[in-house]
Amino acid sequence: MFISRIVLRSSISEQEFAARVGGDEFLLMSRFYTSKKEVEAWIHQVENKLQTETFRIGGSYISVSACFGISLYPDDGDDLTTLSRHSDQRMLDAKRKKEERIPR
Repeated sequence: MFISRIVLRSSISEQEFAARVGGDEFLLMSRFYTSKKEVEAWIHQVENKLQTETFRIGGSYISVSACFGISLYPDDGDDLTTLSRHSDQRMLDAKRKKEERIPR
């Protein structure tokens, strides 16, 4: 997870917030965006940064990918628990859609 933290911190400004929630889950927060469209554009920038960074560990190169779940205050809730529940569900939906695109 060290790699993910480095990439996430380099993808957000000092006024935004990134934290590891647990396992492979991170929380990104910002007060700058007021619409879903603006948040999606921001997340797209973060996602591009994640996908373009590679790290060399030993003799191997590693890249990071992610799925995102977005919730907006106050549209999706007015407390952290409700906002987290909405974003978790949307992240799980994004993971399922991503898995459906991967040939087996």
